[in-house]
Amino acid sequence: MDALEIERLCSQLYSGGNNSDQIRQASQRLETFVTQQDCLIQCRLLLDRSLTPYTQFFATTTLIKYFNKSTNQSLIIVNDRLELRSYILEYLYKRNTQLAPYVVSEITKLYARITKSSWFDTITPDDSSYPFQSFTNDLLKFQQDPQHFVISIQILISLINEIGTPNDEETTARAFSKHRKICTSFRDTKLLDIYLFALKYLKEVVDKQINSSSSSSTVFLQKTPSTSATPTSPTISTATLIAYPKTLTTIQLQPDYYLVVERLLLLAHQCLTYDFLGTGSSVNDVDTSDECQTLQLPLSWHDYIVDPSYYELYFSYYFYFSQTTLVSTALACLVQISSVRRSLLNTNERLNVLNYMTHGIRSILEQPIGIISSEKPLHEFCRLICRLKCNVQLYELIKIDLYPQFIELLTKFTIDHLLNIYKKISSNTLYYILSFWSKIVSYLSHSTKSSNDYQHLLDVYVPEIVCYYIQSRLEGLSRLDSINDELIDDDLSDSNELYDELFDNDQAQLNQQLEQISTMSRIDYKKTCTLLCSIFDDLAQQYQLILQQYISPPPQQQQNTVKQTFYQIERRFTFLIYVISCVIGARGITLPSLSLQNDEQDLFDGELTIRALQLMTFIQQQTPSTTNSSVAFTNVLNSNNKNEQLFLPTASSSSSLPYSERLELAILYFFEQFRRQYISDHSKPNKIYQILFKHLGIADEVQLLSIFVKKLFTNLQYSTITEKLIERTLFCFNDLSQGYNSVRKLVKLEPIQYFINNHTQDYFPFLNLYAYYHLQGGGNKAMNDNSNNSNQILLDDSNNGGTTRNLKSSKYLGCRIKTAATTSLSSSSKYTTWSRLRTIFYSAVGRLLMHEFHFHEEDDERFEKFMLPFTLQCQKLIQIFKEFPDIVQTTGNIPLLPTTSPTLNAFSSHQSPTPSSHLKSSLATIDEIKAIIVGLVRDLRGLCFAFISKQSYTFLFDWLYPKYIHLFMKSIYYFYDTYEVYNPILKFFHEFVSNRQERLVFECTKPNAYLLFRETSHLMYVYQTKTLNYYNQILQDTDQYFYEKKLKSIMICFRIIRACLSGNYLNFGIFHLYSDSCFENTLNIFVSMLLTLKQDDLLLYPKLTLAYYSLVETLAVINIEYLSNLNSQLFGYILNTISEGLLSFEQSIQNSCCVYLDLFLTHVFRSVYQQQRKQQQSQTLPSTMDQAYVTNQYNQMVLIKIDQNQNNERFLANINEYEQLFRQILINILNSIIYDECKNMYSISKPLLGLILLNENQFFNDIKKQLLYGHPIQKQQALSTALEKLMNGIDRTLTSINKEHFTQNITLFRKDIQDALKLNETNSNDQNNNNCFSGSSGDQTTFTMLPIQSGITQTIPSLVPTSSIANEMMTM
Repeated sequence: MDALEIERLCSQLYSGGNNSDQIRQASQRLETFVTQQDCLIQCRLLLDRSLTPYTQFFATTTLIKYFNKSTNQSLIIVNDRLELRSYILEYLYKRNTQLAPYVVSEITKLYARITKSSWFDTITPDDSSYPFQSFTNDLLKFQQDPQHFVISIQILISLINEIGTPNDEETTARAFSKHRKICTSFRDTKLLDIYLFALKYLKEVVDKQINSSSSSSTVFLQKTPSTSATPTSPTISTATLIAYPKTLTTIQLQPDYYLVVERLLLLAHQCLTYDFLGTGSSVNDVDTSDECQTLQLPLSWHDYIVDPSYYELYFSYYFYFSQTTLVSTALACLVQISSVRRSLLNTNERLNVLNYMTHGIRSILEQPIGIISSEKPLHEFCRLICRLKCNVQLYELIKIDLYPQFIELLTKFTIDHLLNIYKKISSNTLYYILSFWSKIVSYLSHSTKSSNDYQHLLDVYVPEIVCYYIQSRLEGLSRLDSINDELIDDDLSDSNELYDELFDNDQAQLNQQLEQISTMSRIDYKKTCTLLCSIFDDLAQQYQLILQQYISPPPQQQQNTVKQTFYQIERRFTFLIYVISCVIGARGITLPSLSLQNDEQDLFDGELTIRALQLMTFIQQQTPSTTNSSVAFTNVLNSNNKNEQLFLPTASSSSSLPYSERLELAILYFFEQFRRQYISDHSKPNKIYQILFKHLGIADEVQLLSIFVKKLFTNLQYSTITEKLIERTLFCFNDLSQGYNSVRKLVKLEPIQYFINNHTQDYFPFLNLYAYYHLQGGGNKAMNDNSNNSNQILLDDSNNGGTTRNLKSSKYLGCRIKTAATTSLSSSSKYTTWSRLRTIFYSAVGRLLMHEFHFHEEDDERFEKFMLPFTLQCQKLIQIFKEFPDIVQTTGNIPLLPTTSPTLNAFSSHQSPTPSSHLKSSLATIDEIKAIIVGLVRDLRGLCFAFISKQSYTFLFDWLYPKYIHLFMKSIYYFYDTYEVYNPILKFFHEFVSNRQERLVFECTKPNAYLLFRETSHLMYVYQTKTLNYYNQILQDTDQYFYEKKLKSIMICFRIIRACLSGNYLNFGIFHLYSDSCFENTLNIFVSMLLTLKQDDLLLYPKLTLAYYSLVETLAVINIEYLSNLNSQLFGYILNTISEGLLSFEQSIQNSCCVYLDLFLTHVFRSVYQQQRKQQQSQTLPSTMDQAYVTNQYNQMVLIKIDQNQNNERFLANINEYEQLFRQILINILNSIIYDECKNMYSISKPLLGLILLNENQFFNDIKKQLLYGHPIQKQQALSTALEKLMNGIDRTLTSINKEHFTQNITLFRKDIQDALKLNETNSNDQNNNNCFSGSSGDQTTFTMLPIQSGITQTIPSLVPTSSIANEMMTM
């Protein structure tokens, strides 16, 4: 491509005015530019001759990509990299005013990337200087004017960000180790000087303002040659706090100099946010949230942290640069300083620093107008308040000067924030303020009563904050935004901004705030509960009045007003129930210094509980009953309710109130919080039931559970079908069925017994999977053909913004109307989402069913009655499948499987499949058949999950086998192209074959375990030959459902095989003894599935990766001989994945790889040793020993010939072919032990011994030489001694005792190596004299360098050519 063509493509790619096809084509053509051999030269030409900033941006980003790869860095010599870096500086110096800001940002990033990648490089091997670390000298010439000064600051910012953050290529263990060493070296030698340089110029700005007579004077930054680069250590004193200005001013700077000051503040902030520990949060997933972050400053920063002048400096920018963007950055710097590690300061210093900080905060609170001018300063100030408590305890905060004034001002600021006096606030800002109060109150739970406890004044101010929070939120929810009289009901309900803010996104923001408020409420619980009860009672009276107006139709002109008022009350009720729930859920928080006793708190909880139950009962009565089944169940619900006394009016059966999903969810949330505190296996009698019995007649947990169960079943049977409500209801029901005492009480309830005996879709409509399948597909098919009554139903999907569809059915009543023109969900996605809830449903039902089973004859009848609906479905499927084409079978109804070992082309030949859409049945449509199958396997999976005892599992197995188990194989055979069908079937079989709690231990006289494995093998065979081969031909990697159609099912199959092999409920040798190929076929199916997977896909999806490595580990334990004797391609595939797995950060994957290597190498050495013994004995034994007579399954004597060398030749050939890979694995393990944090030393030492013995003759000796190369003589001696001790006392065998001795040696070896590597760092005399970035070139600072050690590579020079591993092993 010529220059003009590149210019055109860059314009198409970055201008944004082209269509997607042009952008994609331009991107594809430009992507290959980085792979050209003359990439560096071409990029420099583009930078010199570019006509547009797009070309400059492309050339710079291409160079960054080029230097990302470590292989490219080694191709460029040090002098060329130095020359390129000088070219970049010269380019920025000459064209700084002509470059676009985004181009400048990328060019400075390129400079930083080159500097980091060459940080420890020298021009010659004997040179002791590091030229790339002298970047400060190169930036001196940029201080001549503001335009160039900004560029130099931007370079420093990019350099700090680049060195402190690992890039995408630094994810491997070796690359991250290098990053960490560079990060540590930069921290110790450069970072503090850069930080002090920024503070020096920032202080000049403030000092000139203080000395200036006019507030609008212009500040000019001048070079100060006489100023030292490294300021002298500040004098530590406890002088009185300085007085900040009483009025806020704004310095008027020239635009160029304002930009300089802004960048200097950003530079200081970048220094304070540096990764001081070198943990690399993007690699190791370190928690960097505001609540967990601590500034891990080195000891060299101590004097500058305790110096009050630097706190004065940052706070001064608030008073002298009010209402500018500089304020937010200065406050962000204070946020970082406030969280410095506690161990850096002693007690007196910590108190002084706290005084400096709180004095500045108090001064800001006295003049808050500067932080409310815009959103960002207020947000940073609230972060500062929150971070202050993260590192300071309450007893320390009390000791500050003027603590009462500080806490009073902070309380006033919080209340003003709650009352929304500061209009320009972020929705997340309130979280930081409440977090401060919540954490400071939590401290009281760890303290005892003393005289000092009452000095904190929290009992005075915190209850006031809680009351203002509740009242302000309720008042905000009662306000409606401007609405139109023509809007429909739903638009009215959704028009409140605060309501959407609190309850959208799964109520994440609401849950955070309520968690904090619940802790604060316990400081004066009586006052909080009194307020909540008062508000609830007032709201109930308003509800009665508006309800009468709503039921009796008002005039047309008043309808909107009535609806608005009704929705206001509904919103406030919803919020109030959430507050009550969280307050009750905080019962475990005790504040012994102030709080009431637990018994007294239970009384107040009872007052709140009766009001929530009253509201719940009233809402429950709104659901009308129209069908016979619903009438029967309603009678059960209304039984035992004679003692309930309601404050709310009884609902009329003719009332039709709007349905509120969020209010229903709030009530379920109340159930969850109440159950955790008062209904558990260890709950004790408490006084809460005194209040409940007095008002509602509820005397104990059983009666309360009865009310809970009635509400849950009402939701499942009558409420509108929304995914959130059904899901939360089922989760509550599932939690209730978990505890032993809870289940023991539940099964005695009449509603539960009625529910167990009537669990079909006729009583619980959400189980009607076929209706949902058509509903989400856009059809309007009736769920019940016998009903003519139609009602519209709301379907709320959180992933689709509340899009809904209409549904006609007599089973769903009392819902509001909400229409949507389009939906973004496919039918299959919603079809799967609804069907998943069935598994949760039946797992809870199964636990309740089996709780009181004694497995007598009457229990058999009860189980058969319970399974009757499933029996009818299975019989219907049998009749349907009779109309389908027959499955091609062989003798004995066993599908034919190949008996040879699979190769790359195994299982590829098959007849052209018939799509499931071509199947026809007179009994049901194809969609109905799919719904029946999916619903059946989902239900059975839930039951199987609940049947954890041997007897209950046997019930299920006897029901399935042999009548109905073949239906699942046929379902996969016929619907092989429908992943919504075969994935649930495979999931059910995974649960069915899992031996949880030893439930698959059958009687010794029954072959159930072998029959189960046989059916599982046949099922996976059908999946492999039909589904997998079908998708291998037509499915592309770019398919939207590539994971669901192929990878997910393979992952489930891996889990099935592992569950069978590790279940320990059958002897796999029986299959070979009786010539049954099921076990061998299962192994062949595994490797055939493996060959359809690309290694990138295998390692890309975490669940698939874990399933694969777990299965490989299990296979190695069960049958390592099979894995050892695979053909070359299969063996190499698995070994490559093992090599990649050893580099994983997931410890379980590393352990699985170590187990495989250990067992394989042990098998290899044992086989070779046995072969050598047989060769020695072969001369004395007769030749007839090579043949023998065995008995086959027909009791016939067969003469076979024993080939003792065939298996040995196979795995020895594999070792020889992949000897380089074995050596690379050895190198990776050694690098991990020497340079990385090796957490699983015990596991990794086991295969290491075998690898060393496998390569000991030549290759391991070369590794020793490379490890010693390049180190000083005194260091080589220490390393050599450590290497010699590694094999002391170790035999050339892989026995268990020998491995244990080697594990001890490897632990000592790692310690000696680490000590030897640190020796050079502590005793290093290398010095690098650099001019610090200052106005004078004569100021110099001496730095101590931390050299990085190069890791072991695979290209090791050898004087003698290495022989094959097999030959070395045979001569060992």
